[in-house]
Amino acid sequence: LTVFMLLRREDIRNRVIALLGQRQLSTTTNLLEDTSTRLSRYLLGLLSVNFGFAVVFTVALLMLGVRYAVVWGTITFFFRFVPLLGSAVSMLLPLTVSIATQPGWFAPIGVVVCYLALEGITGNLI
Repeated sequence: LTVFMLLRREDIRNRVIALLGQRQLSTTTNLLEDTSTRLSRYLLGLLSVNFGFAVVFTVALLMLGVRYAVVWGTITFFFRFVPLLGSAVSMLLPLTVSIATQPGWFAPIGVVVCYLALEGITGNLI
């Protein structure tokens, strides 16, 4: 939706102005400017939080000895933009690899604990 809105922003602006009328052109322009500023700030914050989460998760995976930790961190970064399912899928992939490749249960349990702790910190504090 965001990509569509960015690609068609002039058309959307013209439709909003037509909807609200030409008499309120300055008010409509201010409204659109404020909306774009807030949306840009939100997306930058979301990008920053997801990047920080992915970096910390990658470091944790490296410390646990999970193979391809950088790949899983990158996938985590991109999947966290997908609501609801993205976070779960981004944990299940490195968890599956750690179960398949690591001896014992230390690494898989570490992946789950690390991910849940980071998710809790991100969701409740950040």
